[in-house]
Amino acid sequence: MNITEIESKWLSDSIGKIEFLSVLTPSQIIQLINQVSPRVFQGNEKVIQEGEKGKAFFLIFNGMVSVWINRNGKQSKIATLKNGQYFGEISLLSGIPTTADVVANVSTKVFFLDPEYFLSMVKGNEKLAKHIMGVMEKRLAEREKEITELMKCDQREINEAIKQFLTN
Repeated sequence: MNITEIESKWLSDSIGKIEFLSVLTPSQIIQLINQVSPRVFQGNEKVIQEGEKGKAFFLIFNGMVSVWINRNGKQSKIATLKNGQYFGEISLLSGIPTTADVVANVSTKVFFLDPEYFLSMVKGNEKLAKHIMGVMEKRLAEREKEITELMKCDQREINEAIKQFLTN
């Protein structure tokens, strides 16, 4: 597992700030920290590929990733995540395939939680499970809104291109 004392302290602080994990007790946070593993992704390396099964919950220690969706053959960036932010939990918990590519922008160190442990932790804690479901619903609604806005943008671009074509 090879995490330093500084990283362990950072993890403890960061996990306490994550909305859906805020219901964990200090001892549960320590147990969770004991189950994380570090990984470094190089710039332009895919961390998650759209359509794959959720493989882990990721917490960014340092660096930055971009979240990309592919709609109608066009790649669009919908988010940039950096230190202390997280991703991967929706697909991991819901069982639905991932809805976006996540790509490291620069060398990025993440801590990831083994999916079996994460799922067993959620199943074994009803308060945590209910809290996570509420947060997931909120995040999914936000993602849907982002995609809808993105699609509107694309429609406006199409309409503008048609106008340009017809006036030439």
